[in-house]
Amino acid sequence: MARVRAQARRGDLSGEAPRRTRIRRRYKNEKYPLVLLRFEDGHEIRLKKGEAKAFDAFAGETVKVVVLWDASANERETVASQKAEMFEEAPK
Repeated sequence: MARVRAQARRGDLSGEAPRRTRIRRRYKNEKYPLVLLRFEDGHEIRLKKGEAKAFDAFAGETVKVVVLWDASANERETVASQKAEMFEEAPK
């Protein structure tokens, strides 16, 4: 019997990490007094009501939208959790 060997895809067995694409997105806080955008790598972006911010994220990364009702009390509520692609594109 002949053996068939599957070729290694990029990043599988070759020792290279798979490449991740960065995308530029934007979020505008129109509803809440203070919002945190929490990313998978742990960093956060704070936005006051009426502010908008463009950010870089990886394709497929989950971003949580967390509301801080009272910043001094550290009371938080997650209002959305969505993939980076679901946010509006940032203007160039």
